[in-house]
Amino acid sequence: MKMYKINLIILLALGVFINSCADLEIENFNEPNFDDVLASPQDLINVPGGAFVSWWQAQSTVNTGTAWAANADMLTCSWGNFGIRNFSWQPPLAIDNSLTSNDAAAISTAYSNYYNAVSSGIDIERFLSVPENLPVIVNGVDQTAMLDAVSKFLIGSGHAQISILYDRGFTADSETDLGTLNGEAFVTSAEMRDFGVSKLEEAASIASSNTFSLPANYLNGLELTSTQFAELANHIAAMALAYHPRNPGEVGDVDWAKVVTLTNNGLSYDFAPLGDNNLWFDDVKGIGGGALANGVAANTWARVDQKVLNLMDPNYPSEFPADGASLPELTTDDDRISTDFLYRSSIFFPIDRGTYRFSNYVHNRYIPNAYDFAGVPMPKFLKAEGDLIRAEALIRSGGDKGEAATLINNTRVGRGGLTPLTAADSDTDMLAAVKYERIIELLNTWGGRELAEARRWDGWLREGAFRQLPVPGGELTVLGVEIYTFGGLEASN
Repeated sequence: MKMYKINLIILLALGVFINSCADLEIENFNEPNFDDVLASPQDLINVPGGAFVSWWQAQSTVNTGTAWAANADMLTCSWGNFGIRNFSWQPPLAIDNSLTSNDAAAISTAYSNYYNAVSSGIDIERFLSVPENLPVIVNGVDQTAMLDAVSKFLIGSGHAQISILYDRGFTADSETDLGTLNGEAFVTSAEMRDFGVSKLEEAASIASSNTFSLPANYLNGLELTSTQFAELANHIAAMALAYHPRNPGEVGDVDWAKVVTLTNNGLSYDFAPLGDNNLWFDDVKGIGGGALANGVAANTWARVDQKVLNLMDPNYPSEFPADGASLPELTTDDDRISTDFLYRSSIFFPIDRGTYRFSNYVHNRYIPNAYDFAGVPMPKFLKAEGDLIRAEALIRSGGDKGEAATLINNTRVGRGGLTPLTAADSDTDMLAAVKYERIIELLNTWGGRELAEARRWDGWLREGAFRQLPVPGGELTVLGVEIYTFGGLEASN
């Protein structure tokens, strides 16, 4: 039996076409057989380590976040690296999804890395589906349930997170005939979402029904208990539902009651693996926070967009002055202006690339460790994010507004020092507070969050900004599908 992972990657990964155009054959006789690669429980137990690296990097590299956040007017920057400049012109341009695009990596990196994680999850799930392979005993410990939960998580989170960012994709698990994943097999983002959520619910159920801890090398020093792993699975499932809307009109279509159910057992901790300055790093925080490669707070990379600053101080301009003259410090009652943001009097972006890209503020919350993070926790999914998703779900589903107010106040008052909300506040005011907290508190956590956030609220995304990403052009070409794109004043999102 050929190792199906090879087929899946060739069908789903852009890099296959870009880096080795000469050979598009699916069959690869130089690759080892599935049975040879996963010949023993010890082989199997090592697979998730690499899969979690792919999953982590799908939302943490230089190509997965800052450019999308600039398109969403949450961050701003003039440099051409990583798609940032082309994704944030005013008026917006359509994404160049061609085979010669300079921004190809900003389109394909998340897609291919999430599918790499899915592929490994399928390998594990397939191994566990063979009765003769069970139980999986490693060093005298039965690891069957742990690996089962991990396989479902890798498959589910990959699909769920792709569904947040891309308009379409493939669904696949160990029961899928991967040979059928051709150009006619694409499904919608909603179908991907539902498939991913179902797998994540399976992962959470398995983890909740068993007792185990993940090996330290899976999430680089973060030895999650089975309870904590179930919470993580529930959190990403809730994210997939809450962040799915492509525009404000679709927010009402979310199954908010299900989001409430998922967040009943959501994150009770900040999910923050340790950095190693090698495979485990967080460029979303480094590039998005404007830091130099040596970790010093600087002026060189992204700044905070004026729309975000105007949210904190309504008297502060929502667009930078056309003359490019620096603005003074803003005035706000939010204590986070001192802990999370840093004023810079100088701006080093070229004026000929547009003063609309200018800003005097850097997001300073993670800068002390940006780029290095060696031995330092890297917050990716915050408990606060789960609290705010649940708060919105309670408000929109007619749930307990008192609980919603408490969840919002955890950061609104706890970190921001702002006036607390109560159950007596209107739904409109409470949702405005949810919006505010998610934009300020969750900035530069995971790549793509700002885009998913911005498109949900009336009046935030400018006309022509893309609301989702297309399947990478190289992938489409391999499958014989016409290349398409999003963004620009004449394009449909």
